[in-house]
Amino acid sequence: TFPTLLAFGYSPVLANVSSNVGLVPGVASGAFGYRAELTGQRRRVLRLGSASVCGGLVGAILLLTLPQSAFKTIVPVLIGVAVVMVVIQPRLAAWVAARQRSRVASADAESPGAPGDAPGTGASGATSGTPRSTAVAAPVTTVAPAAEAIGGPVLWVLVFLAGIYGGYFGAAQGVLLIGMLGIALGDT
Repeated sequence: TFPTLLAFGYSPVLANVSSNVGLVPGVASGAFGYRAELTGQRRRVLRLGSASVCGGLVGAILLLTLPQSAFKTIVPVLIGVAVVMVVIQPRLAAWVAARQRSRVASADAESPGAPGDAPGTGASGATSGTPRSTAVAAPVTTVAPAAEAIGGPVLWVLVFLAGIYGGYFGAAQGVLLIGMLGIALGDT
């Protein structure tokens, strides 16, 4: 919508604000639609949501207080950043998926065996990749430290900075956030 509004002659700041306001119903309906996936995420949502809201407010204040000439100068750079993020997003997603697979594999390798398992067997009761005929594979669960479970201070600052970016200019903010969360958190 941003380029379309510019093409119709609206000022860049008005086009940007209108575009961002237009995203609000989609974000709200997305959060509502994915509420089942958010079950158990209250602490994380509150912690990282506070970073995003605070950053968004800073970005919005910058947008409204800086002169339009600053916006006209900064927006091409931000569009360039957004394009780069969209272009590298598939690679970033593949890297994040590989990282998550390696976390699961290392958790499988480090899981102690069940009582009665032979030494050197994992949670599935297997050695050398050969499953025991009587064993049932149990899901491996690892307990992450509390800071990692909800995102540590570095992630909070990064989400805050992404909030500033989104409050000032919202294009590709979601790609940026998903990349940061995928790198910083161990969830799938």
